[in-house]
Amino acid sequence: MREDDNGNRFVVAEGLSQAEAARRVEELTARGHKQSYWAEPLDR
Repeated sequence: MREDDNGNRFVVAEGLSQAEAARRVEELTARGHKQSYWAEPLDR
């Protein structure tokens, strides 16, 4: 998941394992953007 400066939330990726999702969060956070990134299970 990603949250932008305006509080809007977006799904960044689906279908990842917990380990893959954690790596993706680390990669995106390391870029230094103002957005917040985190992993959570999706209920669909």
